[in-house]
Amino acid sequence: MKLTVEAKKIIEEGKHEGIIVEILQRNTPYRYTDFVIEFNQGSKLKYGLPTTLFQDSKLGLFLEQFGLKLEVGQEIELDQLIGRGVTFMTMNDGKFANIVGGSVKPNE
Repeated sequence: MKLTVEAKKIIEEGKHEGIIVEILQRNTPYRYTDFVIEFNQGSKLKYGLPTTLFQDSKLGLFLEQFGLKLEVGQEIELDQLIGRGVTFMTMNDGKFANIVGGSVKPNE
């Protein structure tokens, strides 16, 4: 297997605009739904929320921002968010950039 050495990408702290390009689920160590956001000509960051879905959970409140109406017993197709524009804030800890919790909003 061969790998190509790439230049380090510096992600500045502050406000960014991007597009949700992928939605992933992970179960280790906890159940999380990750929204992969692409911005700055190809940079990607994940915004993760606990997968538990009810009307006032973090995931539920996030989905409602995009106009989804949540009813008990209803199944939600998360892939409908792929391609949606978002704004968000980042913080840099010196080595890695992270999306600030609660900062991802629809770009409308």
